[in-house]
Amino acid sequence: MIRKIAEGLNNIKETSGKNDKVTLLRQFCETSSIHDTVMRFVLDDRITTGLDLKKIRNNKVGTLENAKDYDLIRVLNYFIKNNTGRHEDVAVAKGFLSGLDEDLVSTYEQILTRTLNLGIGVKGYNEAFPENPMFLFQCMKGNLYESEKFNKIRAKYGQRYAITLKLDGNRSTYFRDDLSEEFQFVSPNGKIHEGYNHILSEIRNVFGDKYFIDGEFEFYDEAGTMTNDEIRQKTSSICSSKTKEKLEIRFKIFYILPIDEWESGNLTTKYFEMRETFMTYFDKCIEEKGCKYISILPLLYDGTDEDMIMKIFKEQRKNHKEGVIINFDCPYVAGKKDGLMKVKDILDLDLKVVGYKMG
Repeated sequence: MIRKIAEGLNNIKETSGKNDKVTLLRQFCETSSIHDTVMRFVLDDRITTGLDLKKIRNNKVGTLENAKDYDLIRVLNYFIKNNTGRHEDVAVAKGFLSGLDEDLVSTYEQILTRTLNLGIGVKGYNEAFPENPMFLFQCMKGNLYESEKFNKIRAKYGQRYAITLKLDGNRSTYFRDDLSEEFQFVSPNGKIHEGYNHILSEIRNVFGDKYFIDGEFEFYDEAGTMTNDEIRQKTSSICSSKTKEKLEIRFKIFYILPIDEWESGNLTTKYFEMRETFMTYFDKCIEEKGCKYISILPLLYDGTDEDMIMKIFKEQRKNHKEGVIINFDCPYVAGKKDGLMKVKDILDLDLKVVGYKMG
């Protein structure tokens, strides 16, 4: 079984062409429930193990000898629950790998360190198994502003629109993750954001477990002297660090929905209803509770005059902000749809392509 799984995964990895990969993936997963469990472990970005090759190959960390007798599913389930990279966890990984044939070790190292790239992701899995899809999170995204497109969208959703500041932080969405069954901050690609317990505490205090919340992490410039680029770089540096608690980061909220509406998939609350009902109410709650780390993103404009778009955009650029967002009066939609438009400067740069990787 261990060898057949490795051979099947490497076959998918080495195959070119999306359709061929999807076909092989389906054949692989239909072989047995174990194969399907392994594939879900490999593809689900929410799963972390806390392992890397440096830890696994560290001779200073011992080997758990009886782990060589663990079956594969037991090992995968172990690392879903124990994902902090402790010496005990590394010892389990080393013990399991020590029981494998030498030519299989590399593949299983990649599985345990979450570095196995098959050239196909969750979308491919869901194409193969539409009847039993894997969780795929897609947050609401926007298209670039063009006057002609803007007016087509207004004809669909109504003349009224709102302008908010375009944040340049780290996007994160708060909702109940079906893997852990807990409310978590989730990145646009489905990974759990960690290190924000100070923000989670305030969110839970104000919203409890009854709302889906979309927003961005951003470094708090207490002195108010930093440019947008400096704030963006500082935000990126802190958010990508392994610091246990990223206390310099704040969370700015730009969308709130009842969790039942989000989980049912029946998204009906339109933008202005959402702002006037939920955001107005919770803005007061956040202030009354003296929250330090969360805030509601304010409106810069609410109306129908298209000329206000470039006027406000230019004002924000003078203030060293990246741009603005146009919000149409429609429900929250997943993926790159027409409910939002981004207004920002497009900076071009010519680059020479020196290599590429298929997939």
